[in-house]
Amino acid sequence: MTEHSHLGKQLAVELHGITKRFPGVIANHDVELIVRPGTIHAIVGENGAGKSTLMKTLYGMHQPDEGTIAVNGNLVQFKTPTDAIAAGIGMVHQHFMLADNLTITENIILGDEPTDNRGRINFKEARARIESLMTSLGATFNPDTNVSELGVGQRQRVEILKVLYRGAKILILDEPTAVLVPQEVDELFTTLKRLVAEGATVIFISHKLDEVLAYCDEITVIRQGTTVAQTTFASRSSFAGRINGWQRLARPFWSRNKSWRGRSVAGNWAQWPALLPEPSWHLKTSMLQFIQVRSSASPESKVTVNLNSANQSWDCARS
Repeated sequence: MTEHSHLGKQLAVELHGITKRFPGVIANHDVELIVRPGTIHAIVGENGAGKSTLMKTLYGMHQPDEGTIAVNGNLVQFKTPTDAIAAGIGMVHQHFMLADNLTITENIILGDEPTDNRGRINFKEARARIESLMTSLGATFNPDTNVSELGVGQRQRVEILKVLYRGAKILILDEPTAVLVPQEVDELFTTLKRLVAEGATVIFISHKLDEVLAYCDEITVIRQGTTVAQTTFASRSSFAGRINGWQRLARPFWSRNKSWRGRSVAGNWAQWPALLPEPSWHLKTSMLQFIQVRSSASPESKVTVNLNSANQSWDCARS
């Protein structure tokens, strides 16, 4: 049992000090992640930040070189994805793993086929289970349809059904909206909220912050292979200003050495002082570390803003 479990705060997933090395590369180092049950928890970061590697480690596809993993308060060591599945964890990969020439039912039960007393596949039992899961997801397609006839959004639901069929209560989704149109994104999150309402926990890997802020309950940021921040629903509006987006600034105030510093308004990173010269300047943040500000009139000019998360102060230098 973990410390949090002893305190009566059993968590769905706890990763402490996770480090994963490959030849010449440290993919993850000293990662800390806490996921509460019954939430949609986003893992965000730039491409190459180490998000997918971390989740593959949780899913048993990699073994950590350092650190511990706990699921539902129990320390675990997954040697293969089969071990993770047995512990109630399922993963939907960014690239679907479906056989186009098989039906939805055949794809879902592949490798976990129910059999009758003669050793034959019991399709009646399988179909009954699948239809029950489809009802919980709000899915309406025919289980006897060939996967080749499905659209992208429907294929994704089949992948979710596959992990639910195997008893997953903790679902990992790797960049699930990357291939979806906006309507399918809304449908996906409707599905995820249904699952959470029924007691599931969802870990959602993404770099699309608008979706993360709109739909997820908690957020963990990974940068250069390690965790740099975690926030909850209550502080997401402030968090949004720290992570991403373009914001308009105006009016000049530069010292002779072309540098200045100050403090954010009311501790909210999203409210920036109007201290930059016209014509309008815009800023783009980069994962809690710095912001680059460029002039629409002089793109070659740049300002770097360094953030101090400890006291929410900042300092800038113009180049």
